[in-house]
Amino acid sequence: MPYLYYFLEGYVNVLRLQAIGGVIKYIKLSNLTDARIELYDIKKQKAIVECLKKVNRILKNKTKQIDLLDELIKSRFVELFGDILCNSKGWPIYTLDAISSSRLGKMLDAKRNTGKNSFPYLANFNVQWFEFDLSELHEMDFNDVDREEFSLKDGDLLITEGGEVGRCAIWHKEISDCYFQKALHRVRCDKNIILPEYLAWWFKFHSDFNGFEDIVGGKATIAHLPGVKLKKLKIEVPDINVQKDFVSFWQEIDKLKVVIQNSLSQTQLLFDSLMQEYFG
Repeated sequence: MPYLYYFLEGYVNVLRLQAIGGVIKYIKLSNLTDARIELYDIKKQKAIVECLKKVNRILKNKTKQIDLLDELIKSRFVELFGDILCNSKGWPIYTLDAISSSRLGKMLDAKRNTGKNSFPYLANFNVQWFEFDLSELHEMDFNDVDREEFSLKDGDLLITEGGEVGRCAIWHKEISDCYFQKALHRVRCDKNIILPEYLAWWFKFHSDFNGFEDIVGGKATIAHLPGVKLKKLKIEVPDINVQKDFVSFWQEIDKLKVVIQNSLSQTQLLFDSLMQEYFG
């Protein structure tokens, strides 16, 4: 049975391509029963299963290591800054507009999109927690004035305006000539007072513990954080040197995560190649 399990794990992608139907997709029984599987002798099947199990365990362990490193960053944040939801360490409080500049991106307008000054831009879905998904980038026109107004600079914090309110990532010139649309806020911190890394985790903690509930509305509404409300958010601002300690710690942990993530990717490639070799 474990051998059949691994076969079906790989074959499920084929079944997805064969799914039919409108809103609700389904798979015909014949698509499954017509599947062809190469049956080795029991001894070889057991050897294949044991090999795949070992690689799978390595994948799970590496994924767990990354999760534990994320938890370590959270723990360090709390150790340094306390419970920011109740400001347990009594840090001074500023409104966001007093310690940064912010603005929403350019509004989409298909009728005015000529393609003559077309550049990639970030949309809501491109901004994930602490990273950008750049696998799919849309483009629209940005003239000279737009490019000045909606430019992205190293250290800019991009924050989602709707959906998962507060989800954010720090721009580090991942690509050149990239801009942002109205579904996102661009925040530029006064780095003499507040660092974008601290502010990003400030948003993460408030998102995780419903810290925006009173601002964006109840469950019956679609959550939004408009520019006016963003600017007036009250931010606990620790001593800048304590913030720098946190940033240094985060950077070191991120280096470890990169090493583990690269190893995880290589292990995943190995697993996929073995699945291809054994099951086609």
